[in-house]
Amino acid sequence: LQHRTISSIAACMVDGKAGHVPLVRCERGCDVHNVRLPLSQEQEQMWVLYQLDRASAAYNVPHIQQVRGKLHMAKLVDAVRAAAGKHEVLRMRYGSDKQGSVYQSPVAVEQWELGVREVSVGSEEGAMHEVDGEVGRAVELEVSSVRLLVVHVGEDEHEIVVNVHHIAIDGWSVGLVLGDIAAAYNALVNGRPVELTAEPGLRYADYAEWQH
Repeated sequence: LQHRTISSIAACMVDGKAGHVPLVRCERGCDVHNVRLPLSQEQEQMWVLYQLDRASAAYNVPHIQQVRGKLHMAKLVDAVRAAAGKHEVLRMRYGSDKQGSVYQSPVAVEQWELGVREVSVGSEEGAMHEVDGEVGRAVELEVSSVRLLVVHVGEDEHEIVVNVHHIAIDGWSVGLVLGDIAAAYNALVNGRPVELTAEPGLRYADYAEWQH
C-alpha cells in the first residue's frame, strides 16, 4: 500500500507514476460491437460465483421505486435504454470461449436486450409478490445484466424495479444510473430531447484492460 490517499492513487493510475502503465481510453477499431474484452478482477470474481450457482440472485442489485400518478411505460423503457446508451457497462454481454477465457462484449443500443416485464395486480400484496419474485430471480449474464419490472396496482399506483447484476454496477454507480434514467424519463414525458451521451473519457472496460 504505497499510496494511502484517493488523490495519490488517482495520480498513480492516470500519470503512470512508479512504473505503472497509465490508465487510458482503449481504441477498438471500426467493429466496436464485435470485440471480446477482458473482465476486471472484480468482475472475474462475480463470473466465478455466477458459474458456481447460476440460479442464485445473491448478486442482484435491485432498485425498487413506488410511483403514484400516470406512468408512461414506453417512455420509461426508452429512458432505461437511454441510460444504457450512456453507460456501456450496462450493455455488456458476458461469456467464455472454448479455452475457458472469460470475456465481455459491448452490445449496440439498438441491439441491446433489456428484459422488460409489465404486470397488473389488484392489491399491494400482489405487487409485493411480483417484486419479490423479480428480486429473487437470477440474471442471465450471457443475455443481459439488466431487467425492468413494472407492476401496476390500479391506474395510479406502480412499483418499478430496475434490477442489475453486481458485475455491472455497485453501490456508488447505481445512483448515477438511476439519476440518468430519471432525467431521461422526465425529458421524454415533457417532450424535451434526452441529453444523455456516452462520456468521451474512460469506460469501465478501459479499467479492466488496464488491469491486464
